[in-house]
Amino acid sequence: MTEKNSKLNESNKYKHIHLISVALGLLGVVNSVTIGFYLLFVMFNPVFISDLLIQGYVLSPIIAIIITMLSYGSLSMLRNNNIKKGARINLVSGLLLASIYLYYAHFSNPLLLNWLSPSGILLIIPALMSGIIGKTIPSN
Repeated sequence: MTEKNSKLNESNKYKHIHLISVALGLLGVVNSVTIGFYLLFVMFNPVFISDLLIQGYVLSPIIAIIITMLSYGSLSMLRNNNIKKGARINLVSGLLLASIYLYYAHFSNPLLLNWLSPSGILLIIPALMSGIIGKTIPSN
């Protein structure tokens, strides 16, 4: 009986960390939507060159995949199906979002996110932290 109570207490001890990881994942979804809408709005603006239009068509499904992955990872962590799997999915999607942000802030021909550069990194941190925090939660 005490062994069962100790496992119950241990699972309750990590419940707050678990919920923080889920909340950061959902915040990462909102930030991904924000970055995606801004980039696509700028790329599909008719004033710019058609090269950006092609990049917009390539970026649209990538942003949709990132948003879907973050949503699925956060919901699987919320439902306690597989916390480690959800954390891994959130970490991978956070890395994808970070690479897109870094490309459009520092390497693309018109630096679309350069104006956001010093503080813009705060938009990708929640998705990454959701994966990192979720990976540190011990398995049941």
